[in-house]
Amino acid sequence: MTHKVEIISTSANRSLWDEVLIRVAEASRHRLWALPCWVLGDSRHRRAAEVALMRALGISALPTKSICTPASLAGEVLHHHQQNLVVTAAAASLILAELLAEDCPEVYRASSDKPGFTQAFWESLGDAESRGFFPDEILKSATGPAPPEAFLCLQDRLHKRLEASDRCTPGQFLLRALKQLDDADFDFKISSPLFIGPLLSCDPLNREFLNRLVQRAEQVLLAPAQGVSPRAILSDTPSGSSDSPAYPFHAPAAEYYFLRPSTPDAELDAAFAMIACWVAEGRCRYGGIRLAHPHAQEALPHILSVARRFQVPVRASFGRDLRGFPGVISLRKLLVFFESGWQRRDFLDVLRSHLLEALSEDPSMMIIEKSRLIEAVLKSPDPRTHPPWAGWLEKARDHNAPRVSQCLTKLADLDDIGSGKQTGAAFASWMRKLAKIIQRSHKNIEAAVFTEQDLAEEQSAWEALDAVFDDLTHQFSRPMSRGRLLAEFDRALSLCHFLSPDPRHDAVEIVPAHRDDFLPIPVHVYLGLDSKVPSPDRHNPFLAVQSAVSYDEKLGRFRQVCVNAQKILVLSCPRFNEKGDELALSPFLNDLMLGPNGDRMRIAGAELLFQAEGWSPEVVRPKSLRENTAVLRSPPKHRAVTRNSLDLLTQKSARWSPTSLNHSLQCQYLHFAHDVLALKPRADSLIEAVTNLILGNIAHQVLEGYIAAACQGKVFDLSGQIRAKFERETARFDPHLEIDRAGAELRRCLEVTAPQLIHLAEGFAPHNHSLEVIFGKKKDNGFEALAFDFGSLQVRLEGKIDRLDRAADNRTLVVEYKYRKADGESQNDFFDEIISGDQPQLPLYWLVARDVMDLRPVALMQIYLRSEVTRILKLPEAPVFPGEDDKNTEVRAVDIAGIEQMLANARNKLRDKALALASGDLTAKPRDFTRCGPGACDYADLCRFREA
Repeated sequence: MTHKVEIISTSANRSLWDEVLIRVAEASRHRLWALPCWVLGDSRHRRAAEVALMRALGISALPTKSICTPASLAGEVLHHHQQNLVVTAAAASLILAELLAEDCPEVYRASSDKPGFTQAFWESLGDAESRGFFPDEILKSATGPAPPEAFLCLQDRLHKRLEASDRCTPGQFLLRALKQLDDADFDFKISSPLFIGPLLSCDPLNREFLNRLVQRAEQVLLAPAQGVSPRAILSDTPSGSSDSPAYPFHAPAAEYYFLRPSTPDAELDAAFAMIACWVAEGRCRYGGIRLAHPHAQEALPHILSVARRFQVPVRASFGRDLRGFPGVISLRKLLVFFESGWQRRDFLDVLRSHLLEALSEDPSMMIIEKSRLIEAVLKSPDPRTHPPWAGWLEKARDHNAPRVSQCLTKLADLDDIGSGKQTGAAFASWMRKLAKIIQRSHKNIEAAVFTEQDLAEEQSAWEALDAVFDDLTHQFSRPMSRGRLLAEFDRALSLCHFLSPDPRHDAVEIVPAHRDDFLPIPVHVYLGLDSKVPSPDRHNPFLAVQSAVSYDEKLGRFRQVCVNAQKILVLSCPRFNEKGDELALSPFLNDLMLGPNGDRMRIAGAELLFQAEGWSPEVVRPKSLRENTAVLRSPPKHRAVTRNSLDLLTQKSARWSPTSLNHSLQCQYLHFAHDVLALKPRADSLIEAVTNLILGNIAHQVLEGYIAAACQGKVFDLSGQIRAKFERETARFDPHLEIDRAGAELRRCLEVTAPQLIHLAEGFAPHNHSLEVIFGKKKDNGFEALAFDFGSLQVRLEGKIDRLDRAADNRTLVVEYKYRKADGESQNDFFDEIISGDQPQLPLYWLVARDVMDLRPVALMQIYLRSEVTRILKLPEAPVFPGEDDKNTEVRAVDIAGIEQMLANARNKLRDKALALASGDLTAKPRDFTRCGPGACDYADLCRFREA
């Protein structure tokens, strides 16, 4: 280790980036070819360092070889350019798909063919290697648990396949350089001063590499971020270096603004209106503004449209997803058209696009013919002919569309590769022909629509797409079906991004919200600061570990981004999200507002800049999804055929709970998988740490204790009990923002609603001072199950009622608490489904109270705790409930005949589901399509309803 390691620190009036920049310039002594070696964390900071250093030295050229990243410096050690040796993500996806087709590990077999599998595995592989785990060795500084055996096996197979073509993963590339530096006979020295940083963090692989570099340097200057221990980057640092995780907050910005617009749309309007005003007043330039957004990649089209409306030039400083590129969308549309055999719906998509114009010698005259033909196609069925394009050619001739007919003939000639087996080279050559057609169609409109920047982005995207074609050519030498090649092409696209050079300097920079950043900027605008920013960690589906970044580290990174603002810092949190739900301030923002002494900072100017009342949210209540969704065809019926299976189903169909009934109403296969077989979800699926089930259980326990204490005149520490139960239930999870957000919302919700729930109606009180009334389960204070005789099947319903409020004459209110929001259904939908039996839970509770407990129910009440909405279905004799005139209370009165019909409908629903299941009918036919499919249902990979 070198004998001199100096730690670069910063004063309160200078940023760490500026401090390092000054020290690098001083070390060069203003000599162009005497620059020290400067190692930065990523290529973006490297490019910024080149520009900043040229300005500091007053020169127009710079030997940028001296400014590097660990990866580029590893290339110097290995005498290889990184791009020539490291495999691209798209090529890695194709290789992984081929390896999985050859021999897929058993643990991944259920999900290996799902969209996003190879992408998640590739990201997990990069995570594992950066933490120091390789198939043949584990670094001494490796952190976290080792990957599973199946993961290491697939990783080893990928490495061997890459080595056969003299390629490697990014982690392997750095590991090779690290081993080279371990060789004492290897001649590599750094004679100039070695600057490292600024750095916020350093994973074990990069840390090992930097430590080897330091051993070959004479002088080292390290710049850790505020609160980052130097020993977290270099193992041997001067004594007295602080390991404290404290993050002292100081911001050089002269002005602070904290905005609370009504909605995210209003937030974007406010931000760009503010930017346009500041530039018009001469307070700043567009190029001196950075706008951070938590969903910058996904929301970029929306951001660009708002920026155009306010005539603000913007440039994105991150790679774009190649799948969202218009050229790829058009290419995929054409490929689907050919693969489907020229089906009617795909033919209409092609007619509505600009593809046919690219094949026409006179495209200006085609719009009338296309409109006439589209109208004719919409009125007629799909003509089934052989070959498939013959029917469409005949229809074009019949409706006087000669130009369209000529283009369709050329399109038929392009569909010449056939559906048989092809090699990757033949398939890529065919797709390049189609890509040329699409490029020609874009040129027909680019003069009127595309800007110079749009053209630069298009060029970069076509180059990235051409690289994917090359990967297909090299990877698939053996013939395979066109459908399989199309699937592999889609798989490669999912991991491919493109980044276009942006020549504009005077434009607002759009960046993701939570990346490491040291680059100073005059004006920093940070949008979308709701309770989930920065984003929470999720479990890695392959490595079964969470991110090692702690809450304090995330807070430090967030503060680092904020202190980069030199003149103006704008923080914004909308009051409501797109659904109209209120957003809570994040713990990060609350911590940020605390000064060095713990006093709350006063962020002024927000009230003077934009009043929240000026941005009113637009409330849209969509119709029920079932009303807008047409079932094109019924799925096949799946029945159990063996006697043992039917016996099991009959046995399971004799005992029901409201939850299992809800599952069966949604989908009989969901009930079969969850309640009969008791299957657990896939082990490699992404899961949230704190679920609504956990939060709902905490809310029920706290409310039960609170109301019981209130009925007995006792004091109850509501906030303390919420905190204690929440901490006990979440102690097994690592700290992260989602837990903080969920706990804060739970406390706010219950502290507001609990006092209002003590007396729901005059003269009524909770039964036995308890919120939970058990029936059908073995418990001392429980009641019998609700029994039904359906002839060949006797059914018992068991469960618990959240609350029963009783009057002296046995009149009873049946109360159900829901720890969720009342969105997605209108009050009319709710009441109609209760009466029709589509939501039988509350009607069955009515039967329990009447037939099992000998009470006289007069009302059903469902309370949504997070929305403070109450819905009441009642008889005319029921009391007038407090707040019936409020907008948050929805009431419907029905007579006794309507109640009896409601109870009969609920009983019939239970009978139909129980008898269907007992007879072996396991049809996967979802009632609510939003709860069906991958990502929504845990058993979507088993039933495959959408594929059927």
